[in-house]
Amino acid sequence: MSRIKEFPLPDLGEGLVEGEILKWLVAVGDTIELNQPIVEVETAKAAVEIPAKWAGKVHAIHHEEGTTVEVGMPIISIDTDPGAGEPAEAAEAARTPVLVGYGPRTAAASRRPRKANGSTAAVSPPPVEVAPPPPPPLRSWRPRRLRRVCSPSRRCASSPATSASTSPG
Repeated sequence: MSRIKEFPLPDLGEGLVEGEILKWLVAVGDTIELNQPIVEVETAKAAVEIPAKWAGKVHAIHHEEGTTVEVGMPIISIDTDPGAGEPAEAAEAARTPVLVGYGPRTAAASRRPRKANGSTAAVSPPPVEVAPPPPPPLRSWRPRRLRRVCSPSRRCASSPATSASTSPG
C-alpha cells in the first residue's frame, strides 16, 4: 500500500462542483495531525476549513491559493509514514478511481503469440458436424372405431343407415 496518499477536494455541499482555495493552513514538510484544518476553501455557498483525513507529513500541495479546483481533484499529498525514509515516487502508479471494474488500462493491449508451425496461411476452422434431423413426432394413440357389419337379414341398431330407414315417420 502506498504511503503517499492524495487528498481530493471533497463534495462540500449538494450540487457543488468546484471550490476556490482561499488559504493554505499548512506548507510542504509540515507534520499534521488527524482532523487538523489544512486548507480554507470557498464554494458558491460558504467558506469552510477542510480537515486532514490522515496524520503524517505534507508531501506536496497541488494547487496554489486563488485556484478554482473541481470536486474530486487531488489538492494535497500526505506521507502517512514519514519515519520510513524517502518514498519511492514510481513504486506504484496511481489509478483513476472508478465505480465499476478495474479502471482504465494503463498498458497497451497485447495479443497471444501465433503458433509456430512455419506456415503464414490462415488456419481454417475445424469442420462443423451437422446433427441428423430429429425423428418425426409420435402420434398420440387412439383406439380405432370399429364398425359393425350387419347382414340384411339382421337389424343392427348401431348402424346409421339401418336406424334411419326403420324410424317411424
